[in-house]
Amino acid sequence: MASEFPLLLPGVRAAGQREVCAPFDGTPLARVETADAAGASQALATASALARDRDAWLSPARRIEILHGVAERMQQCRDELSL
Repeated sequence: MASEFPLLLPGVRAAGQREVCAPFDGTPLARVETADAAGASQALATASALARDRDAWLSPARRIEILHGVAERMQQCRDELSL
């Protein structure tokens, strides 16, 4: 298994890990850290607070710029992504 992914939730500690497997053949793909119910509640509270704070949002122009960059990167990796 090549990849391990940490839990990236501000203020939340990982409660464990899970293995992620390919649905078509069960091949292990990665391990990801997981949160418990308290961590999930904290993540939702943080997301809700951030959504309400419109002053901290990126401008529409910046969001469009980011999405164009993602689309370009996906085009560059289309062969890998198709697998």
